Amino acid sequence: MNTSSDSGLTERLTGLAAALRSHGVRVGTGETVDAARAVEALGLAGREQLREGLAATLLHHTGQRPVFDAVFDLYFPRGVGAPGGGPADRDALRDRLAAALA
Repeated sequence: MNTSSDSGLTERLTGLAAALRSHGVRVGTGETVDAARAVEALGLAGREQLREGLAATLLHHTGQRPVFDAVFDLYFPRGVGAPGGGPADRDALRDRLAAALA
């Protein structure tokens, strides 16, 4: 992340985490730090990759996914990131996240 946009992105990530907590999803400091690392690894260009990366770092149960998706759409609306943001290759994304978090 570059320093000129760090503040806004930090606010967006902490807001996302707080909103998830307010909807019953347990998100701690560690998960939030991991989410920031995922953003660094993935960048903001691919919205669906960002969605999958943040879900991988912030969620613990598949049942939390509907809440996450709704909150993600509020904090990272379609206009954020590259247009389109086609489907993410989940296996490649998982490998990139594992490498970034190692």
